[in-house]
Amino acid sequence: MITFAVEPLETFEREGAELFDKHWDEVAINKDVIKLNIDWPQYRVQEAMGAFCGVVARHKGKIIGYWVGFIRPHFHYADSLTAYTDIYFVDKAYRKSGVGADLFKHVEKVLK
Repeated sequence: MITFAVEPLETFEREGAELFDKHWDEVAINKDVIKLNIDWPQYRVQEAMGAFCGVVARHKGKIIGYWVGFIRPHFHYADSLTAYTDIYFVDKAYRKSGVGADLFKHVEKVLK
């Protein structure tokens, strides 16, 4: 069974390394010049401000996908909170099974 849940930044730091590497390897360009170097302190700042939102997909306890975004007032509409997607990824082994669509459905519920 696949589960979806909002989880703290600590989860991403502690358990996400394998998927972050897969994500970077799949989508990054200029890998010889730009290395994966996540700015965890900046993510912690965003979490402390209440802006960080991370949703994790798990199978048998292991992270198989994620969506990370920031919720903050919109730059043009200061009275309106807006979610900005930072990154999202589903492990290749779980694609074409509906996990990605289900992840985004869960994110939508969380953000409403």
